[in-house]
Amino acid sequence: MLVSVRQVEVPELGVRFADHAILHTRFRIFVQSRLGFVDDEALLVGHFGRRLDPARSNVLVSLEGETRVRRPGGDVVLAPGEWLSERRGSGWHLRREASATTLIVEWEPTLLGTRLVEPGGTGKLSAKTLQALLHATASMEVRAEAATETIVAVLRAEGVPLDPIDPGALVEEVPAPLRQLVAIVDPALATLARRPMLVDVQDALGRSRPPILRYLQAYHDRYAYNASGGWRELLQRWRTTMGVCFMSAPGATTEGVSQMLGYASPSAFCHALANLGLPSPGAIPARLRELA
Repeated sequence: MLVSVRQVEVPELGVRFADHAILHTRFRIFVQSRLGFVDDEALLVGHFGRRLDPARSNVLVSLEGETRVRRPGGDVVLAPGEWLSERRGSGWHLRREASATTLIVEWEPTLLGTRLVEPGGTGKLSAKTLQALLHATASMEVRAEAATETIVAVLRAEGVPLDPIDPGALVEEVPAPLRQLVAIVDPALATLARRPMLVDVQDALGRSRPPILRYLQAYHDRYAYNASGGWRELLQRWRTTMGVCFMSAPGATTEGVSQMLGYASPSAFCHALANLGLPSPGAIPARLRELA
């Protein structure tokens, strides 16, 4: 398994965007924390996100704050401790406001379970179970296997449709270049104001451009990210996501956010959003209110 931690924190705005992930070729576990802004994936639908695969199943659990799940059958608002099962192919996406942490367990058939036969199942965890999940997710970065076993066991005990897990199945060889790549890329994405470049990754890994681009594509393919291309595309996706989110924070300005994200100028930030058919930075708060 591979552990990835991508986060950006801006104390001046009081915002924090953090994605912690345990990555396996047959399943993924994400803990997504949002603080100080509105994160509505509807604004970026069609641009970024996970691949829509009908064979992939998901269980979503609200750990802190509220998580709104938008889906074709109608929205579901998850309060802390509440969970929902869904298929990835249904096209659901999330909205989180102010402060929220969401646990997402995603799997292909086998290992954690078969394809969901009846998606849309819901439930509520006991207070004790919720605390156990919070404790397990807090240790993901340093004890990935143990955290995975605990998360699966706790959710199964509460009726979430997951199969018992064989600890031996969690052991999965990860190519060394991918581990090295993540160890360099994740911290680089946390320092966007420094304008990280591909040459910085090359220098850190001691590799030329072609193999690094192959490693990036191998990473996306191996862990089912809806992405292709190289460093520039990855940086664009991350910057755009941060920009859309942070512009909803109280006190955010186009000038300030563009500088935080490493754009050459406010105009460059505006052009980046316009090229994707997104609202201008100043119009994002109003658009998010329309989507509420």
